[in-house]
Amino acid sequence: MGAAGSQLWITYVDPRTPVPQLAESTGGRPPRFTVFGQPRLAGVVACALAPMAGSVIWANCPTSMMVSELRSTDGGHGFTTVWSYAGTGGIAFDPVSADIAYRYLGIESPAVERTTDGGQTFTGVGTLPFAQGSVTRLLFVGEADGFALGSSSNGTAALLQTIDGGSSWSPVSF
Repeated sequence: MGAAGSQLWITYVDPRTPVPQLAESTGGRPPRFTVFGQPRLAGVVACALAPMAGSVIWANCPTSMMVSELRSTDGGHGFTTVWSYAGTGGIAFDPVSADIAYRYLGIESPAVERTTDGGQTFTGVGTLPFAQGSVTRLLFVGEADGFALGSSSNGTAALLQTIDGGSSWSPVSF
């Protein structure tokens, strides 16, 4: 489920249909929904939706051992895969706006990368000092301000903050 302003989107699997369903609130007033099949949103569970301004919706779809990050620019009627990765590699992805998202490469690399063109290209912006394979979470609250949660090399939980778009990270006590 995801919301932007008065619009609401829900993705779900209906055992009576072979294709995942996407329900969009009609006129921004639930419970009136327009429902249509969306085969790109296939997963072992419903995809997590992150609607943004300008009819853009990011979707995180876990499919067993793989995870796909998708993006729609037409309010959910069509999705394009932005990135797919093994779901067991401590990798993280966080969309911030219609065009900006951050990703952490996890077991592949300690790199944090950013896209400013809706996922067409990613550029390295910094690194995270987490243990290789650590389950990591990214949460950006704006283009420059964000948090990363993971495990340090000694196995303890570590919360880091950036105020410069991922270039540098400072520890946060909790």
